[in-house]
Amino acid sequence: PGFGPPPPPGGPIPTLFGGPPPPPGAPGLPGLMGGPMLPPGLTPKKKYKPKIKTRRVNWAAIPPSKAVDTFWAGLHEEELEPLVRFGELEERFGAAQAAAAVDRSEDTLKPVKKEAKSVIDAKKAYAVAITLGRIKLSFEEVRDALLRMDMDRLERTLLESLLKHVPTKEEMANLQPFRENHGDLGKADVFLLTIGDVPLLDKRLEALIFRSSFKEQLNSIKPDIHAVITASDALRYNALFHKLLQIVLLVGNYMNSSANANSSYGFKLVFLTQLRNTKTSDNKSTLLHYIAEVIADRSPELFRLRDELASTSDACKVVLSNTRAEVAQLTKGVENVKSAITALDKLVPNPIDRFKPEMEAFLDDADPEVSTIVSLENQMVTKFEELSRFYGSDPKETGPEELFGYVTTFLTELRVANEENEKEREKRRREAERLRLEEEAERKKRDRKHRRRTIIIDKDNEQKGVMDDLIAALKTGEAFTRAGRQKKTRKPEDDAVAASDLLDDKLIDAQTKIARQDSNC
Repeated sequence: PGFGPPPPPGGPIPTLFGGPPPPPGAPGLPGLMGGPMLPPGLTPKKKYKPKIKTRRVNWAAIPPSKAVDTFWAGLHEEELEPLVRFGELEERFGAAQAAAAVDRSEDTLKPVKKEAKSVIDAKKAYAVAITLGRIKLSFEEVRDALLRMDMDRLERTLLESLLKHVPTKEEMANLQPFRENHGDLGKADVFLLTIGDVPLLDKRLEALIFRSSFKEQLNSIKPDIHAVITASDALRYNALFHKLLQIVLLVGNYMNSSANANSSYGFKLVFLTQLRNTKTSDNKSTLLHYIAEVIADRSPELFRLRDELASTSDACKVVLSNTRAEVAQLTKGVENVKSAITALDKLVPNPIDRFKPEMEAFLDDADPEVSTIVSLENQMVTKFEELSRFYGSDPKETGPEELFGYVTTFLTELRVANEENEKEREKRRREAERLRLEEEAERKKRDRKHRRRTIIIDKDNEQKGVMDDLIAALKTGEAFTRAGRQKKTRKPEDDAVAASDLLDDKLIDAQTKIARQDSNC
């Protein structure tokens, strides 16, 4: 598609719109150029006549029928002709022409390489060519490795790629004429013709891929199955979990009774994850925190459930339908191998073909392992369905990822709620201690004031007695003796009381400050 030489007079203009003319239909009015009529809103495009033949522009042209009501419908690009130097355009993009002056004698002309032929689909040939770019083996070596079951030379990625490109019966029939002489056949065609000689190529590749991934698939399925089996038993028969559910049921029925609601016999386990949604009257706590508080005060052993039901955290990651599909894939893989061996027995044996003995040896180990995994799968399904019904759930509606997920989430939230309760209890304890210390400080201050008041009274009495003695001494003249003139000294007990009061003040202030800091933490 693109610009090319003008069409013959009166003919359609397919090259202008990048495709062949539309199929004949009901006769219409002739177009301006003698071709089919353009849709409404479109005008014929200007025809150009380059002086020389130029290279084609390989764009994906929009046909007239799809150009209506688009950006392209009202364009008049010919108005921009002054911007384009057409002579320069021809000079730069002129198609290569054979000059007349060139010597065409046989001894001077270079041989032209013939284009490779291909009888297979172009997209498939391209994909095969990409695969061949990664292979360091010859076509025959790949074929022989498939026959000899040489897994050292056949990586799984190569096998998977080959399986995508297995030649069909029709392709092999088209390739047969080139068996003796490949001639100009492309590499992709030759490769498919070569490996197409391997008996039961598609079944062989499937079997080889299955064998190479068997252990990996088996090891990825087993832990999931065992996790569901273990968690189903633990959750169904755990006495502590039963007690916990009874506590929740009791609390719920009691609360609902205030609205004259009938008591429930049970609840779906999903409710355990919704306990946090029920708030206290002051919106500072939740029903989950209350349950955690009841457990901490009356049945602290229930906090062991997080350890005893640890298997639920693995089981909640299992999607039952996926696990069953993987087991079915293993079973189908074994059956396909058996079917391939049976089909190969009906063909003419090839002395270098090692498929049958190799795969029979593989089945000796794989067959019993698949039987075991199928048995475990059935056990897993049975136990989980029994568990679901045991707690009033429908196993068709609630899978392991939901049911075990409810329990895992609840136990995690219960632990967090208990930790939050502990922090709140510690906060209240510190606040009570702060209030106690403040009250103690006030009491000591009151006692100290009372003690000082008592000391003052005692001093007043003592001073009164001193005055009486002084008057008596003056009367007798004793006041003028050396003994009477001796200075009155401060009593030691007065200093002790003052020091004790100061120490009490410092100690009370320190304790009160520490209590306030703890209360704010």
